[in-house]
Amino acid sequence: VKGGGRDSGRASRMLARRIEAIKDTLFGIFFVMTEGTVWDNNAAMRRKFFVIMAIDYLQVQRILTANRYGWTEATINVVKNTDVVYLCTSLTSQIIPRYSLFIVASALVLGTLADTFYAAHLFKTGSIDKMWPLKVLRLLVAGMVTTAFSSIIKWLLIPTDCLVSTEKPTFSEEIDPGGPACDPFGLPSVLATVPMLLVAISYILFALVTSYLSFECNPLSRQPRASSTGRVEVLFALVKVSGTVLIYFADYITPVAVTAIIFLGSVHVFRAHLSRLPWHDQKINLLRGGVLGCVMHLSASSCVVTILAAAGVWQDGGTQQGVQWALIGLLPVAFMVGVWLVQRRRDAIVDKISRLRGDWEAQRAAHQTIDSGDNHESPGVGVPVSLVPKKTMYTSFFDPTLDSKRAFKSSIEAHTAARVLLNERSESNLPFLRYVLQRGIEEHPDCHDLKILQLTFERFVFNNSLNAAEAEKNLRRRLNALPIDYQYVCYVVDRKATQASAQETIGLGNVTSMHLMEWGAGIERAKKAHLAAIHHIRDFWRQLRKGSRTRMDKSDVSDMLKKLAEFERCSDEAKREYETLLLNYSSSAELLQAYAGFVDNVLNDSRTADKVRAQAMALDDKDEGSDQDADMQLILEQACAQSAGTSTNDNQRVRTFKWLDSFSPTILGSEQSRVISLERKVRAFVFLLVVVSTVGFVLIDLGLLTEEAMFKNIELIDKTGVNRGYGIIASYELRDLFLAARKDDRAKFDYASDYLHTISKKLTAQHIINYEALGSADLADFYNNRICHFVVPIADTWVNRTMNYWEYGNEYSRHFARAGSATFEEMKSLDMRLVNISAEKANIHFVFENTHHNYIPTMEELLSKYEDNVASLGNLASQSVQVIVAINSLLVILMSFFVIRTLPASLKALQSRALGCSFALSLPRNVCLRIFKHYEDIVLQMRIIEDEEMAAQMIQDDNLHDNNMHEGSAPGSPPERRGGSSSPPEMEGGSGRASPGMSGG
Repeated sequence: VKGGGRDSGRASRMLARRIEAIKDTLFGIFFVMTEGTVWDNNAAMRRKFFVIMAIDYLQVQRILTANRYGWTEATINVVKNTDVVYLCTSLTSQIIPRYSLFIVASALVLGTLADTFYAAHLFKTGSIDKMWPLKVLRLLVAGMVTTAFSSIIKWLLIPTDCLVSTEKPTFSEEIDPGGPACDPFGLPSVLATVPMLLVAISYILFALVTSYLSFECNPLSRQPRASSTGRVEVLFALVKVSGTVLIYFADYITPVAVTAIIFLGSVHVFRAHLSRLPWHDQKINLLRGGVLGCVMHLSASSCVVTILAAAGVWQDGGTQQGVQWALIGLLPVAFMVGVWLVQRRRDAIVDKISRLRGDWEAQRAAHQTIDSGDNHESPGVGVPVSLVPKKTMYTSFFDPTLDSKRAFKSSIEAHTAARVLLNERSESNLPFLRYVLQRGIEEHPDCHDLKILQLTFERFVFNNSLNAAEAEKNLRRRLNALPIDYQYVCYVVDRKATQASAQETIGLGNVTSMHLMEWGAGIERAKKAHLAAIHHIRDFWRQLRKGSRTRMDKSDVSDMLKKLAEFERCSDEAKREYETLLLNYSSSAELLQAYAGFVDNVLNDSRTADKVRAQAMALDDKDEGSDQDADMQLILEQACAQSAGTSTNDNQRVRTFKWLDSFSPTILGSEQSRVISLERKVRAFVFLLVVVSTVGFVLIDLGLLTEEAMFKNIELIDKTGVNRGYGIIASYELRDLFLAARKDDRAKFDYASDYLHTISKKLTAQHIINYEALGSADLADFYNNRICHFVVPIADTWVNRTMNYWEYGNEYSRHFARAGSATFEEMKSLDMRLVNISAEKANIHFVFENTHHNYIPTMEELLSKYEDNVASLGNLASQSVQVIVAINSLLVILMSFFVIRTLPASLKALQSRALGCSFALSLPRNVCLRIFKHYEDIVLQMRIIEDEEMAAQMIQDDNLHDNNMHEGSAPGSPPERRGGSSSPPEMEGGSGRASPGMSGG
C-alpha cells in the first residue's frame, strides 16, 4: 500500500510538472506573440479596429436571424446582404462548390493548430532562428479569431448545415448525388462529419483561449486590449458560439429556449462590459458597448419572434413581416443606447473619482509624514505611507457606518476606477492613483483582480520593484488557485522583470524575449563547447602523464588522436557560437570575459585575449560610472601592444611563443617548402585546365556550332530541300492550270497562276541567300563551275543549253514565272506543238521537260554537298574536342604526378595530430604533468563559476523578495543569470589546433 501511495504521489507530481510546463509554453507563445506587435494607437489604427468590429458584428447579426429562430426569408436575405463575409463567400460559391468553403476552413484551422504546436515546440526548445511561425500565428489569429470567427464556424459546420438550413445543394447531395438530400451521419457524409466535429471543437477551444489571453499586461501599453479585455471577450465568443451551435438543438429544447439562452448570455456580456470597461481606449469601449447593445437587442428580438411564432400569434404574413422590419429598424437605436450606457458608466466612475480626490486631499493635508513631498509627489522614488486607515475584523464589526463609508461597492468598481484614472494620462495623478488602489484593496482584501492590478501598477506604473516583488510573492503563494489569465499576468510580470535585469548581462538597452532566448541558447551552447574542448585536451595530457612511453601501443595513440580531433571540433563549435553572439551582443562584458577565456585557454592566443579582456573591463568601468574607463582601456591596450616586445616584463607564455618562433622555420622546413611548391603547381595546372577548356569550347561553340552548322549548313539544307519541292509543285500547278481552263474555272486558274509567280519569287530569293552564305570552297565551286544541262524550246525545235548552277537556278525560276503567265483561252487548247503555241505555253512545256530530267537531280546533288559540309564540320568539332580532352588529360596526369610524388612523403610529417602526439611523446613526464595540471585548474575554475551561478539561481528562486530588494537598491549590481549550462560529463576525445604544450609551463 505504501508503495502504491508513493507511486501515485510520484505520478501526481509528474502530472503537475507536465501541466506547469504546458502552461509555461502556452504563456510564452502568447507573450512573445503579443510582445512582437508594434501598436500605434492613432486615428488610422482605431478606424481599422472599428472596421474589424463591424465585420465581426455583421456575422453575428446574420447568425442570430436564422430561419429556425422565426425570422422570415425576406428579413434573412436583407440581413445576409449586409454581411461582407457572406457576400464574398456567396460570390465564391457561384464559381466553386459550396463545400469548398468547408475544405478551406478545415485547412485553415488545421494549419493554425499545427502552427501553434510547432511554435510551442520551438519555444520549448529555444530555437529562436525559426520564429516565423509566431508571425504566421499572429496573422491567423487576427484573421480567424478576431475577424471571421463566426463564419469559420459556419463553414466548418457545412456537412451538418442541412439540419438547420434550407440552402441547396446540401453537402450530402454534392458528395453523393444519388443519396439522401440530408444525411450527415450516414455514409459517405459521416466520413467528413466526424472529423468536422473534432476540428470545430478544437477551433472553438483555440479561439476561446486566444480571446482569453491575447491582451497586454502592461497598463501603459498602447495596445487596445487590457488585462480585463480577455474576460469580456471570451464571454462574447461564447455567445457567438452558442448562436451557431444551439440552433441544432432547437428541435429538442424549442427555439424559445435557445433564443432565451442566447439573450441571457448577451445580457451577461453587456453587463460585464459595463462593469469593467475592459479596453484601454474609451472610444473602443463605446463602440463595443454599441455592438453589444445591438447583439442584446437582436437576441431579444429573436426571443420575441420565436415566442410569438410558438404561440400562434402570426395569422397575417404582412403583420409578421412588419413587426420584424420594426425590430430590425431599432438596431441603430440599440447601438446608441449601448454607447450611452457605456458613457454614463464612465461618467459615474469619473464622478466617484472626483469625490475620492476630495477625501484624499483632505487626508493628505491632515496627515503628517516625514518628507511627505518625497513620499507622495514622487511615488516612483520612495514608498509612501498609506493614507487608507487599516481595518480589522474587530473594528469592522463594531462600525455601523461601514457600508456607507465604502468608496467602492464592488472590487470590479475599484478595479475599473483605477484604470479609468490611469487612462487620463496625467502623471500628477500617480499619488492619487496609489490611494485609489490601496482604498480598493483595503475595502476588498480578498479580490484577486485588485491584487493583480496592484502588481502591474507597481511594476510598470510606479516603477517600485520592492512593492512589486512583495505583491508577486503574495500572489505566488496560491498561484495555481488563481484563474488562468491571472497566472498569465504573473508570468508576464516575471518575464518583464527578467528582461529588465538582463539588460546589463546582455548589453542591450531594451531586452525583448527574443533577445533573451537568443542569448540564453547561444551562451549555453558556447560555454558547453568551450568546456568540452578543455575536457578533451585535459584528457589528452592525462594519458601522457602516466604509464611507460615504451609500452604504448597503437590503440593508445589512436585514442590520443581521437581526443585531438574532438578538441578541434569543440573548439570550432565554440568559436562559431562566440562569434555569432558577438555580432549582436558585443557590448556584453560577461560575453567578452567568456570569449577572452576561450581565446586564452583554448586557442592559446594570449594577445587577443588581453585585448578582449580590456574591452570587458572598460565596459565594467562604464557601467560602474568610472571616469577613468577610457584611460584604463588605453593603458591596457598599450600594455598588450608592449607584450610583443622584448622587455623583461613579458610573461612566460609570450617568451614561449618567441622561443618557438625563433626556430620554427627549421622544423619540417623542407617538407613545408615542397608542399608550398606543390600548391603553386596545382594552382597553375588548374588555371591551365580552366583556360584550355574554356577557350576551346567557346571557340567551338562560336565558330562551328553556331554560325557554320546552325545557319550556313543545317538551315540551308532545309531550304534546298524546299527548292527541290518547288519544282514538283510547279508541275502540279501547271497541271491545275490545264484542268481549270478546261473546266472554265477562272478562280482556280488565277489561283494556280498567282502561286506559280509566288514560287518563282521565293525560289529566286532563296537562291540568292544560298549563294551569299557559301560555307566552303566545294560549295562555291559547285555554284560557279558546275555545268548544268537542259533543253530550251526555240521556235519549233528543242535546243540543248549549258550554264553554271548559279545561272541555272535563276533561269529556272524565270521560266516558272513565264509559264504562269499563259492566258486562260490558250490553256483550253490541248495542242502542245511548239509551232502552234505561244512563248508562255512553251515555258510550260519547258518545265515539264526539264523538272524531272535535270532540275531535281541537280538539287539532289547540291543537297549532298551541304550534307558533306556538315559532316566535315562535325568531324572538325570532334577533333577539336579530342584535342582539348587530350591536353586536359595531360595536365591532369602531370598534376597527379607532382601530387603523388610530393604528398606521401610530406603528409605524414605535416599531419598536425600526429605531429602533436610526437611532440607530446617527446616531452618529459613532469612537463606533461604540469600541462595536465594547468588544464585541470581551468576545468576546476569553470566548474566553480558554474556552481556559483547555480547557487545564485537557487537563492533567487528561494528568496525572490531579497533578490528584488537587491535589484531595487543597487541598479548596477550584476543581475541574475538564467539558462546557464551545466557541467558536461567527462567526454572522450579532444583537440588542439595549436601545440598542446604551448599553454603549459
